[in-house]
Amino acid sequence: MSGRPAWRAVAGICALASMLGCGATPPPIESIEPRATVAWREELLGASATTPGAWWREFQDPALDALVELAFASSPSVGAARLRVEVAREERRVAAGARQVQADLTAGAALQQTSENRPGGAFLGGVDPLYSGGVEFSWEIDAWGRLDAEVAAADEAVELAIELRRMAADALVAELARERALLRGAQGELRALDAGLALLEDALALERARLSGGLTTELDAARAEAEVLAAKASRPTILARIDASRHRLAGLAACEMQVVAQLVADDAPAGVVPLALALGAPLDTLENRADLRRARREVIRQTALLGVAEAETKPRLSIAAALGAQADDLGELADASSRTWSLGGALLAPLFTGDRLEAARDAQLARAEAAAEDWRAAVVAAWTEVEAAIVELRRERERETALVAQAEVESRALVLARDRHENGLVDYFEVLAARRSLVFVEQELARSRTQLALKTVALLRAVGGQWRANDE
Repeated sequence: MSGRPAWRAVAGICALASMLGCGATPPPIESIEPRATVAWREELLGASATTPGAWWREFQDPALDALVELAFASSPSVGAARLRVEVAREERRVAAGARQVQADLTAGAALQQTSENRPGGAFLGGVDPLYSGGVEFSWEIDAWGRLDAEVAAADEAVELAIELRRMAADALVAELARERALLRGAQGELRALDAGLALLEDALALERARLSGGLTTELDAARAEAEVLAAKASRPTILARIDASRHRLAGLAACEMQVVAQLVADDAPAGVVPLALALGAPLDTLENRADLRRARREVIRQTALLGVAEAETKPRLSIAAALGAQADDLGELADASSRTWSLGGALLAPLFTGDRLEAARDAQLARAEAAAEDWRAAVVAAWTEVEAAIVELRRERERETALVAQAEVESRALVLARDRHENGLVDYFEVLAARRSLVFVEQELARSRTQLALKTVALLRAVGGQWRANDE
């Protein structure tokens, strides 16, 4: 049996498809490359070149480093984001598989009765078995790029999942760094309070000794005791903040509370607040920030889906072939006379859809353009965030410098007040006032340094963290 009729049918279908459809190139999306409308200068905070690396290590805090490693290994949020990457990769395999030749193994057995009312049916009537088996092949000709566009969209979905995983890791590190800064600040406030409390207790003992010797009054001793009690009353509030921060760190790192308690003990190295920060240029944030990379990937994915929507308005062309055997006796199924084969093509062209396909294409075009606008908005917001973080950090550094100078002055004032009291020139109220002022300034200095750490974390995260998370 000649195969020419089948090949002619396939060729005819291909020619008809080429006449029905034209190129399915999606409408171009306006260029989404943003231009830097803001710029931060090198003299603001340091180096101008972004340095890839783990930005949290700039704080030189072993406890923070260990907590980050624990979180990356155990955090459910990072684990879920990692699994979503695997889901996206498998879905990409599904999309890529549609471009390959599909093959199905078929086998069947049936009983059939032939009608006696057809010509010769009186002689052929009865119930007869029919056995069949074979392999069926099919392949869709991607004439208008629908399958390629689906694979491209799946590729971008994988990249989107990777960026979301990086965003989850970035957010987790930022929360750990913030909570660690809050804990360090509370511990610093507690140390300042305890140092002041020790001075107040020494002063109280001295006043009681002076009272017993008739060198002072009961009022001065009562004032000294009241200052000690007021300082002790402040400790539970600070201790509550310390315990709460430790519990939050344990939750973020997905580890036991005892592990955190060992890492962030009061005698553990406290680390530093980095001063020279590698901010880079505004356009560097486009490569460093995972949220901006994700927004750009979303534009590319929506554009690829636009190609899919455009191709859906065109005909679909496929080729099918089958090899097999049919026989009414199972033992004859392998005989050469039982072999069957077929070869053909199919064309499915939308004829009347009530503008459904065109509307879907236009809706996808709008989604692609909206994604481009979201990308531009994200870039502007990121640049604004960096500028605001720079200003806030600069002002907090100025505040810390002023508080350091004030603490030095308050220390000298306390020494002078104590000398004047011992010489009988002033009452003890002046000494208490000087001590109270010094303790207040030291606590404010501890709070300012906490804010410095928090604002440094915010700035490093705003510029992309001076790091690019790897694919793992």
